[in-house]
Amino acid sequence: MSAVTRLRLLIALLLVLGAGAALADEIGPDDQQISHTGAPGTTATDAFTPAVAYEGSSQRYLAVWSADETDGDFHIWGQVLTGAGGTPFGAPFRISPDGAPGSDHRQPAVAADPGRGRFLVVWSGDGAHPGAYEILGRLVGSDGDLLGAPVRLSDMGAGDADPAFDAVTPDVAWHPDLDAYVVVWAGDDDTGLLGNGRFEIYGQLVAGGAGAETGANDFRISYAGPDAAGNDALAPSVAVRPGTDRWFVAFEGDIVDDGVHTPEIFMYGISADVPDGVGVLVSEMGTTFDDVYTARHPDLVWAEGTGELVCVWDGLHNDGTPRAVYGQRLNPDGTRSGTRLDLSADTAPGGWVIPESTYPAIAVDPLDGGWFVSWRAEVIGPTPPWNFEVVGGLFDAAGAPAEPDAFLVGFMDPSLEPVPGGGRPAIAQNTDFGSRLITWSGDLAATPGDEHEIFTQAWNGGGPGNVTDVPGTTWVFALHGASPNPFNPMTTIAFDLPTAAPVTLRVYDVAGRLVRTLQDAAPGRAGRNEVLWDGKDAHGRQAASGVYLYRLHTPEHEARGRMTLVK
Repeated sequence: MSAVTRLRLLIALLLVLGAGAALADEIGPDDQQISHTGAPGTTATDAFTPAVAYEGSSQRYLAVWSADETDGDFHIWGQVLTGAGGTPFGAPFRISPDGAPGSDHRQPAVAADPGRGRFLVVWSGDGAHPGAYEILGRLVGSDGDLLGAPVRLSDMGAGDADPAFDAVTPDVAWHPDLDAYVVVWAGDDDTGLLGNGRFEIYGQLVAGGAGAETGANDFRISYAGPDAAGNDALAPSVAVRPGTDRWFVAFEGDIVDDGVHTPEIFMYGISADVPDGVGVLVSEMGTTFDDVYTARHPDLVWAEGTGELVCVWDGLHNDGTPRAVYGQRLNPDGTRSGTRLDLSADTAPGGWVIPESTYPAIAVDPLDGGWFVSWRAEVIGPTPPWNFEVVGGLFDAAGAPAEPDAFLVGFMDPSLEPVPGGGRPAIAQNTDFGSRLITWSGDLAATPGDEHEIFTQAWNGGGPGNVTDVPGTTWVFALHGASPNPFNPMTTIAFDLPTAAPVTLRVYDVAGRLVRTLQDAAPGRAGRNEVLWDGKDAHGRQAASGVYLYRLHTPEHEARGRMTLVK
């Protein structure tokens, strides 16, 4: 064991000391570097702002980021990863097109279409017109193939070469009931009394098949204030409500027209391409609308297991505490449910302190609704120096901590020197293995410093898809069946393997038609294995009530069972 590994384990132990058995564990490679921008040791090239999505039919992730292989010339890059631990599949590849020298392509986001086995990557780029940023999109196959040319999705301003009007900070989600991606961004437009520097949130549907725009063009979602005022809406995050045409956008909205961005978190609902036009205040960090206590960087998700929305953000509260991570549960209609939750850990045993927490990301377990929240935290030991690292926390479906303290997700600097550290994380939930893949931009070393690359770390968390290997136990092949059965809306199929083997698990209807491939020669290990079926078909649509058959196959064994979906 290396000195770095020993030190990492010591710090992790300090962070969870007294917490009992850990409910979350690292799996796969440790702090796996997936980008290699420029020559090793150079600070002239960097990789930033990663995003990641999971595609269930291929059981693969796509991680994307922005990097300047040539100093100052940023492009969007991607890496396909596979399995519970996120093993790289192939090499990194460039997604954005060539442009004028010095062109910028930044702030990528990605979503997966599980029915077609592909991803849509969106980003803010200026292409052939430096300084005129618009939202671009490109379809990518689950094997990393680029499917067609990039498509321009936004139209801010009168023309495509006006640097006065921009589209920035996009987000994207797949909506199975619309058979389309929903894309959102912050933009300043020249419509009506809006103008240069006056940002609102806009949206666009993108057809799942062709990857082209569909529905209303650049529809406005937010109303941060009177059009002629200085209130801005920025940093949108989108989540879809399955089984309906509804979806929601959370964003930073200015509460005071004072020329300074002083936001709270608001949320608007949309039906297909028709926005509600009325927002809900999610955060409310101060006792009144003021410009001191603010909320930033929202991340919004739909919690399938509990049928509600969850929003997390970082905020400065009027109780005098430092900037921390907060969460809010929201009803399916978008109204607040319960009170605001403080999610970030302020201290840890052993003299460790986490005085500031920012840039949260959240993934929700589809079976029990539990939350895995990760964020960027300032980590201070008993004595200086200190560092920024990526940490995480587990919470139940109501937002109550499942572990008393934060734990390290990414560990960029074994000496905790002040220069290196982890950046804003992104998370994708793996619905087949019950794990999560976290990705972030991290500084490699204190010397020379500012050498940023993209890293990943997979974690389990006691959710579906876990495997159990009890030392000293002799395992025999056994199919334990689905539990619960009957079920609604999801069930877990458990089986034992005597040795590690590739596993194929498929669901059929009673007529023998394939409904969903849950695992396709996926790695299974000796011991107990569990695989979740969320009651949806290969296209992400809810399956009808009735009896379904499932077939488990390995090179040495085969077994069958039946289960009943009730509504």
